[in-house]
Amino acid sequence: MHILKNILVPTDFSDYAHKALRYAEEVAQRVGGTIHLLHVIEPIGNWSFAADVQEQAFMEAEEQLERLAKHLKNKGIAGRTAIERGHPEQQIVKFAREHRIDTIVMGTQGRRTEEDFLVGSTTERVLRVAPCPVLFVRFTEELSNGKDHAAQFSKAEYV
Repeated sequence: MHILKNILVPTDFSDYAHKALRYAEEVAQRVGGTIHLLHVIEPIGNWSFAADVQEQAFMEAEEQLERLAKHLKNKGIAGRTAIERGHPEQQIVKFAREHRIDTIVMGTQGRRTEEDFLVGSTTERVLRVAPCPVLFVRFTEELSNGKDHAAQFSKAEYV
């Protein structure tokens, strides 16, 4: 049996990522697991202002990750945070390998067609090379419009 003690939740702080975090929280609470929150800052080029923009993105990500970690702690869930620089799919897979992650939980739009999905989303690219199981949490318009109250969450919970 695969024990899910180390759970990676890559986050771009979107509604999709928050929905994935909700699922990961439920699993972590049941098994006493640790949630690893990872944010990846993508390269933006060699422009003269790029370093300043990236530094600002890093500082903002630190603040948001701290809020999420505090939220996890308040729920009695062990949480760790990390920020990496690079291409998201590469850094997610690298982090999973280096930290012996048992499963990756990622949010996705749940696109309508297989062709849309296979165009090359980060989620799909992670699935192809991940060293562990990957759980996709589908976020649909029905969920975001309140039709599934059990799946709803508020960003305010993480502030």
